[in-house]
Amino acid sequence: MTQISPKLTSSYIHVPNEQPCLDKTAGQLFNERANNNPDKEMYVFYADKERKTYKQMQNESHQFARGLLKLGLKKGDTLGIWGGNHYEWLLAYLASFQIGVITVHMRMDFPLSIQENTIKELGIKVIVLMRSPADLCDKACQVIPELAVNSAENLNCQGTPSLRYVINAGKKCSGAYSLVEFMELGKAVDESDFLKACELVDFDDPLAVFFTSISRFALTMSFGGVTAQDGVFIPIIYTATTIIPGPTFDAQILASAIQDEK
Repeated sequence: MTQISPKLTSSYIHVPNEQPCLDKTAGQLFNERANNNPDKEMYVFYADKERKTYKQMQNESHQFARGLLKLGLKKGDTLGIWGGNHYEWLLAYLASFQIGVITVHMRMDFPLSIQENTIKELGIKVIVLMRSPADLCDKACQVIPELAVNSAENLNCQGTPSLRYVINAGKKCSGAYSLVEFMELGKAVDESDFLKACELVDFDDPLAVFFTSISRFALTMSFGGVTAQDGVFIPIIYTATTIIPGPTFDAQILASAIQDEK
C-alpha cells in the first residue's frame, strides 16, 4: 500500500529580502534591542509629555509582568486593555507578551454590551484601564458594578466571573488597583520566576486579539505574525523611536507632533 505523505497545513509568508525570517518572540527581540540600545528613546508620548528609553520600558515592563505573575496570570491567559493610547497601554502590552499573556484590545467605540460580552467570551482575567477618556472608569463600573463597591483584592464579579482584577491608571475606584499599587506587587516576585515564565513562550503562540472597526470581527495575531505595520513593533523591529501623538486621533496634535519631533 502506498504511503501518503502528510500535507503541509501551515506556513510562513516572508517577502524576499536580505533579512531572514526571525523565529524569535517579540519579547526576545525587545530585550535584545533594549540591551543594545539602553539610552535610545523608544516611545514619545507627545500629548502626555512623556518620553521613555528602551531601558526604562524594559525595566518597567518587567516589573509590570511580575505584577501579573503575582496576580496568578500565566501563559495563555487573557488581559484586556481599555482606553486611549497612553504609556500604560504600551506598558501592559510589552509586559504581557513577554510572559505569554494574550492582550485583548477593547475598542473605545464599542457599546458597553459588546465590552461585557468580550470579557465573558474571551475569559478576560485582568483589565487595565487607561487614564482617558475621563469617563472610562464610570463606563467600566456599568459593565462591572463590583468596581464601585468591592476591594481590588476581592473583586468577585458576578456578571463577568472570569474577571479577577482591574488595574486603573486613571482616577481611583475602590475595586481597582492603581498603577502605582499594582507595580509594587511585582516586587514580591523573584526575577528567576519571571525569566522562567518568559522561557515558556513560543514563536507560534498567540500574542493579541484585535477587533475590526466595522464587523467587530476578532482577529488573533501570533508572534510570527508581527509586522512593522503595527506601530507598537516599529521600535522592536527597526530600533526606531515611535511617536504617539495623543490618546486618540487629533489632526492638530498630530501636526504639532510632526513639526516638533520631525
